[in-house]
Amino acid sequence: MNTPFKGYQTVYFFLQNNPTLFIDLFYGIDYVFSINFTSHYNYENITSLACMFLGCISLTSIEFSNFNTSNVKDMENMFYKCYKLKEIKGINSFNISKVINTKEMFEECYELKNIDLNKFNLLNN
Repeated sequence: MNTPFKGYQTVYFFLQNNPTLFIDLFYGIDYVFSINFTSHYNYENITSLACMFLGCISLTSIEFSNFNTSNVKDMENMFYKCYKLKEIKGINSFNISKVINTKEMFEECYELKNIDLNKFNLLNN
């Protein structure tokens, strides 16, 4: 398996352009424990976060600081098989008004015990 982040414990993520898809962005990266998204960049054009962290088996913490999800439509399998994930900071501020698919979003996240989804309106999912 390709492990571009092997040896890093925390990845600070930022972009210099405005992508629309984050599908499989960190798929299968198994040596990173923490990922932090900076608030300095514009993520407003993203439409899919499907499988974004799928299989990140060592990941324990993710922080989304002002992560704009207002145009996201797909969050299927976003955290699927993140066995050790304990904390997702900033998820309570996600705008999911356009999301139509959250299938298995937190499937097999065995260590994720408390997550604030009070602002999530999943009636359309």
